[in-house]
Amino acid sequence: MLCSLVFGLLCHSVRAESMSWWLTDFPPYSIPENGEPGSGAVDLVLHGVMAAWPEKITHQFRIANTSRIWTSIDAGTEACYTSALHTPQRARQAYLSDVFILPPIQLIVRKDRLEQVPMNANGEVQFAALISRRDINGVLVSGRAYGTELDAALAGTPHGENLTFSGSKVLGANLFKMIAAGRADYTLDYDFILAYQMKDAAALDVLTTLPIDVANTPLVGSFACPRTLWGQKMIERIDHIVSQLAQNARYRDQFERWLLPGTKARYAAKFDQFYKSRSKNQGSNH
Repeated sequence: MLCSLVFGLLCHSVRAESMSWWLTDFPPYSIPENGEPGSGAVDLVLHGVMAAWPEKITHQFRIANTSRIWTSIDAGTEACYTSALHTPQRARQAYLSDVFILPPIQLIVRKDRLEQVPMNANGEVQFAALISRRDINGVLVSGRAYGTELDAALAGTPHGENLTFSGSKVLGANLFKMIAAGRADYTLDYDFILAYQMKDAAALDVLTTLPIDVANTPLVGSFACPRTLWGQKMIERIDHIVSQLAQNARYRDQFERWLLPGTKARYAAKFDQFYKSRSKNQGSNH
């Protein structure tokens, strides 16, 4: 029933004839085009997965915000998500297959508000102090995972109206424009996401990035399927295909071409280790 409500299909027809995917508008990581996976880093991986799918089936796509997607995954909807962050919480919610290693999330803040951002001696944002302040306003995405440390800080530190949560379907661009326009002061995101958006939006030049004290280790982006027998079968299939794709030396370039040079150099050793393991089929959480 839930399957037909979400995708307008009968559940048995999904099992027999089609595979359904959740997409998020999250350039340059995911760039849906005409309702289908486009030229984003994870889109290219999904194209590879679909091309290697063992049966000839129809692949169907639906774009939604992260809150709706995770509600559907929790309900067991027979669809897999292409842009999950691998955290302990997500591993409890879904079966995961790791795809890319990501640099830590940073603070995206308007330059004229830098004096209000509490910093430590290492030049890092003191995150718990930041979200507790009443003289600077933040906006985050409802239902999005920001990594174990940041998620724990958000859950464990009191914050009021100075920190709001948006249901925006577009993870980065809308929030950046909101901050640049003065409707908020900061958000959390990757520096390569901001760099991508700044290419075509001069108004975003008023924004800058800062490292965060509790977010200093790389993260992992994954495919996610519901924790059902169907989801386990699909994630095992996806994981095997991804491990084959990752053996191609150009696989990591699908993501790393978007990284800033300094970011790529800073985490090169950890990136090398991840892709070596990924090509040996060691990227899943079943």
